[in-house]
Amino acid sequence: MYNSFDDPLHSLASCLKTLIQLRDGRLWTFGLQSNILDTISSFTSDFVNEGLVQKILTVILETDVASELEKLEQGHALGDGLHRMMLREAITEYRNTLSDVLFVWACQNPLPAGDNLKILRHLKKHVSLDKEGRLEHDSLALFMTLLYGLDLEPQSDHQSYSSLLLDPSFTTPFHKELTETDSKIANKGLIAALHFVWGVSVNVTASSSTAAHLDKLLVDEDLLFNWAFRNGGCEFMANAVAQSQGFANEEYYVSRLHTLISSFISSLPLRVSEIQSESKDQQDTSRYVFF
Repeated sequence: MYNSFDDPLHSLASCLKTLIQLRDGRLWTFGLQSNILDTISSFTSDFVNEGLVQKILTVILETDVASELEKLEQGHALGDGLHRMMLREAITEYRNTLSDVLFVWACQNPLPAGDNLKILRHLKKHVSLDKEGRLEHDSLALFMTLLYGLDLEPQSDHQSYSSLLLDPSFTTPFHKELTETDSKIANKGLIAALHFVWGVSVNVTASSSTAAHLDKLLVDEDLLFNWAFRNGGCEFMANAVAQSQGFANEEYYVSRLHTLISSFISSLPLRVSEIQSESKDQQDTSRYVFF
């Protein structure tokens, strides 16, 4: 009764996710033979170089559950309630798997600078939330993809990849896009959370680098953190991110959020003290739920 949507599309997305998971990177390895690993790495790298990220973002945007069901209904391809439920689950799982493709790539190797910028632009305009205001799977995976694309720990001499933040051709447009906040933002809490993440990342990277362009970004430190706190960035991460369905079961989500908070505390102790002092004075910790 039901194969037209689920089988080919979801199977292709799952295969792509598996291939990318098999790549060697910073978090895990499957110990594959070098010739097999080289073939997989070359094959999947070609996908990214040919615009995989934008294609996935476009499909996620266009594959809306309600609109897909409407198309099927117009084509008289919908059955009973069980059939509709199966279709809804299949379409959602397809979107989720596509977003996971980008997440597992970012875990192993940071995506190219331009692709991180594309994900930021997508999240500024399109965010999926459940009835409780928590991020749904696809938006959560994209949010965490960005967190893995930005350095949250000092550079290591043994690091196998170059930090994106050492490249001014990335930091300048990313900073500009992030801080251009207007009424078109889909969810201020999410963008406020990214202000917080970006502020931590810039500080962490600057602590182990003498790159002049980072000094220019540090000038905006107050702007980043003030905007983050004023618009509920920490509250968003505590509720919409950490409380979202599936978050606690994904170790790489939990680990990255832990690294973010730990790096903020260790890299910006004076700001942490200011937050604690302000919270005590105002007897209101709702904006600083992590501290």
